[in-house]
Amino acid sequence: MSKEEVRKVIMIIVSGYLAYIGYKLLRDYDPSKNKIYLVAAIVFIAFGIVSAVHYVRNVITLRRMAGQSDEETEPDVPEAEPDGNEDDSNE
Repeated sequence: MSKEEVRKVIMIIVSGYLAYIGYKLLRDYDPSKNKIYLVAAIVFIAFGIVSAVHYVRNVITLRRMAGQSDEETEPDVPEAEPDGNEDDSNE
């Protein structure tokens, strides 16, 4: 894993935690309290989910790009037959 992937995975964890905090605020919400707790809970949940999805997509894209760059660096060498002779169909 590259440093950039590790950073994005940490951001996924932080985003999940943010959504969890929003869920806890929503679960413990008392209607007699100020409405700001309800708004904060909804914002935390929404932002946590959206940012987690964003970073998951980034990690997937980074891994695909890394896989493509590995394929591009491999030389295209044709494989020889096991006996070392090439198949000559002109004989």
